[in-house]
Amino acid sequence: MITLQELRGMTLRWRRVSLFSRSHELSTGTGVAARLDGPSTLFGRVSTAEGFGGKWEFQERGVFGNTVEIREAGHHMPFAILRVNPWRSTSVLELPKGERWTLRYRFWKGIMEAEDKGGPILACSSVLSLADSAVVTFPADVSKIERVPWIPMLLFMLLSGHRRSAAAG
Repeated sequence: MITLQELRGMTLRWRRVSLFSRSHELSTGTGVAARLDGPSTLFGRVSTAEGFGGKWEFQERGVFGNTVEIREAGHHMPFAILRVNPWRSTSVLELPKGERWTLRYRFWKGIMEAEDKGGPILACSSVLSLADSAVVTFPADVSKIERVPWIPMLLFMLLSGHRRSAAAG
């Protein structure tokens, strides 16, 4: 299993496993660091993320999917909640102990980034391709990301969702 410490300063690419699959892998070039399995195409609302020593589920709630609950796989109680504002480019991620991060979508640049009061933490940016694809550059200091190791998967899930909705019109 690859740890976040091993990825410091590296740029990795999200790749679709196969053309008709809703699964994506964060590739290191020699292996797989993380995996995101998207929801089923018909009425699916739960995505599963695995990597960095854990397995999580992201469940979209609400009529427009404006809330995402993050929980450990197999558990029903979420430990973090993402509140998506469809009218703004920012969303609020409520973490345990009252900590809040802002997730910002930069439409024209195709970037989804996470930031706290201290500034940017991690960004996931789109790559021009026919399939969902993106790159993530991990910072030299991954201590904040180690507390929420599922954040690269959540950023990619949101970014690919924005791309799908933009393509649908």
